[in-house]
Amino acid sequence: MRIAVTTDHPWLAPGELAVHEFHHSSLHNVAPGSKYVYQVKRGQGINGQQDGISYKNTLASYAHRRNSEANP
Repeated sequence: MRIAVTTDHPWLAPGELAVHEFHHSSLHNVAPGSKYVYQVKRGQGINGQQDGISYKNTLASYAHRRNSEANP
């Protein structure tokens, strides 16, 4: 999965990241007007186009970095 950080967020610098995503769940009844932090370049994300809902000081996302030699 590849994502682009598209929104100002205190933990993330703008740019594109290679990430892994959770595959065996989905979200329903996502609040209209939710603030998304990532634009999905490859993968599914929350709605097929976006991922990373930001609410107050919390970031919830299907995308996550893997701790491996290829992705430190």
